[in-house]
Amino acid sequence: MVQTNGGNTVAVTGNGTVPLATLPSGTVYTVTVSAQPTVLSQTCTVTNPSNTLTANVTLGIACVTNHYNVIATVNGLAGTGLQLQVAPTAPVAATANATPYTLASVISGGSYTVTVPTQPSTPTQSCVPSPATGNVTNAAVPITVTCTTFTSTVSGTITGLNGGGLVLKDSVSGNTTAALTAGATSFTISPAINSGANYNVVVMTQPTTPSQYCTITNPSGTVVGTAITNVGVTCRNEGRYAFVADSGGNAVYSFAIDDSNGATAGNLTAINSAATTAAGDPVAIAVNPAGTNVYTANAATANVSVFSVTAGAIANVGAAPTGITGSTPTGIAIDPAGRFLLLTDSESGTGGAGNGVIVVYSISAVDGSLTQIAASPFLTASIGFTGVQAASVAVDPTDKYVYATNEYDPTLGLAGFTIDTSATATAGDLTAFSPTWQVPTGNNPIAVTVDPLGRFVYVSDSSDGRVAGWTIGAGGALTAIAGSPFPIVGTAGTTGGIAIDPSGHFLYVTDSHNNDVVAYTINQTTGVLTAFTTGSPFAAAGGATPVSIDPSGHFLYVGNTFADSISMYTVNTTTGQLVPLASSPLVFPGLGPNAIAIE
Repeated sequence: MVQTNGGNTVAVTGNGTVPLATLPSGTVYTVTVSAQPTVLSQTCTVTNPSNTLTANVTLGIACVTNHYNVIATVNGLAGTGLQLQVAPTAPVAATANATPYTLASVISGGSYTVTVPTQPSTPTQSCVPSPATGNVTNAAVPITVTCTTFTSTVSGTITGLNGGGLVLKDSVSGNTTAALTAGATSFTISPAINSGANYNVVVMTQPTTPSQYCTITNPSGTVVGTAITNVGVTCRNEGRYAFVADSGGNAVYSFAIDDSNGATAGNLTAINSAATTAAGDPVAIAVNPAGTNVYTANAATANVSVFSVTAGAIANVGAAPTGITGSTPTGIAIDPAGRFLLLTDSESGTGGAGNGVIVVYSISAVDGSLTQIAASPFLTASIGFTGVQAASVAVDPTDKYVYATNEYDPTLGLAGFTIDTSATATAGDLTAFSPTWQVPTGNNPIAVTVDPLGRFVYVSDSSDGRVAGWTIGAGGALTAIAGSPFPIVGTAGTTGGIAIDPSGHFLYVTDSHNNDVVAYTINQTTGVLTAFTTGSPFAAAGGATPVSIDPSGHFLYVGNTFADSISMYTVNTTTGQLVPLASSPLVFPGLGPNAIAIE
């Protein structure tokens, strides 16, 4: 709006010539802008606005569009590093709440967009401007930036939970899970905790029915800008019972394992008041996955004794013969599904005197009784090689492959097979690897074991005092691990039993010559064994041979066959170090603990 001499108001709506007033000659005039444009906020000024009228006058009015600031105020800011921006203006650092920050000057009618190129950290926050976009009119634009701190629950995955009642706790916040049920595969500890807060997940209550021992991976850290979902919980059945074969006394003993998780955890307490009779010379022992039956390989009577198990107490309920002339059973294993029992026989006459075989039995799901499968036995060495004497057998955890040692011929020291786990008539059949099913070992390969993750196979070469190892390839094929065989560190010894902890990180082998246990770490990629530099070897007693680790990986037991005792240790599941229990060694009531199986 334009006025002349305070009146004669004229609305100017566009560029061009607009009549303002008609005045007598000699009149003094003053032209002013009484109202500035508002649709686009502008400032208009009159050129030479005042003079004395002597003729028609055309005045110039120049209009310039105004600029207004976009101003942000921050609320809830706790972190550092926040930047706000209205492009193309450079980002502005915002460091405090309730302080106005000018982000840009924008022409009236122009649009703006407020972005957050850098969110705050320490703690991590999310800051949101409002309104984030809009148009400038005729005044400064106020923006409110609201910052909220990132929060996350602590969560992760669970594997192997068979018991109920597992409770996990964040020891920093004190938050816990509800009691988790058997079969749970994930957990969440809530409520959420703020960014910048530390967390540390521990087991508050271990599972029961059955008792289990759960360990944590990636347990601790600091919440930053991503959800905590990488905590892992692995639960293993805590060993409940230990079954020990006494070959000299033709007997089997059972013991309860203290699972109190207290000072006495891992102690063995005899269950049977007297020995349970087995057949002649039980040299190897196994327990089925369900814990309902125990089996012994009996060298003197060429059969397998079958025992029922009730609350750890055992009763001899039968036997299954090998049916082979000259049979001398030596080793025993049960496949992970509990369907088949495999027995190594060191002196079978099948295929030539002294050739070793594997006898395979199907296990009754009703009472645990054994029925030899039709195609059994299976040779562990090529026909024409005699005197190999199959010594021990192991089944890999995927229930696909079987490995057996041939004690007296190192050129054929380890044999490999696939096992048929179908529901057909051929179930339980063994098929030798093709094209190579036998690999050389050191002298007198005795014990064989497969790591719990199914990656590596290891054999104790007893005469050499070494441990040989192979990686498992496609179809179960074996490739020697670099540096294999791995010697016992220190005084030359005689390797005997061999065991790997459930995590697959540590291997233990007994040395019956030096009466101790030698420990190695297992390279998780290559399988290379590295002897412990501290602690190992761990003292046992006379004739230390059989070794077994409970399913939780928390306890290790060694049978001292000459000293008639059992050495008992706790296992540090992080370092693999062994610590003897206060009550170790346990006096063995029989003539010698020759084999140990744990359920």
